[in-house]
Amino acid sequence: PISAPGIESKSNNTILNLPKASQKVKKKYLIKEVSSDFKYYVEKIIKTCDRKEIKCIFLTQPNIFYNELDERYDGLLKSNYLENNEMVKLTKLYNNYLLSIKRKNIYIFDLESKIEKNLLYFRDDYHFTKFGVKTISNELSEFLKKNIIN
Repeated sequence: PISAPGIESKSNNTILNLPKASQKVKKKYLIKEVSSDFKYYVEKIIKTCDRKEIKCIFLTQPNIFYNELDERYDGLLKSNYLENNEMVKLTKLYNNYLLSIKRKNIYIFDLESKIEKNLLYFRDDYHFTKFGVKTISNELSEFLKKNIIN
């Protein structure tokens, strides 16, 4: 069954399958700040890393959403319950929260800025193709070599 805008063949080529999207009822963007739960668990992870004296790495969340995303994708994107530009705001809010963290032994890798928003990298909203995973692996490896591995 096809559950994403792009499916991969064994040769790792992305095959587009864009059936006509059914109209979804989309909600208005109401979230204005990062949830207290998210903040709590990020802080809990940081404190655990501090207590154990280990380096902590957070990654921003890449996604396929951008303001000019073609409407044909709407029916295929699993979490697209908001307008595309509203999803952009939501993911940017959470990613920016992570990017704002400045503490000793806490590293933030802005993975979202490293991955292009297209079907070469994404199978759906947030999940990657094989090529996307390979790209992420290479980017993360470079980040770790530069910032973590001494």
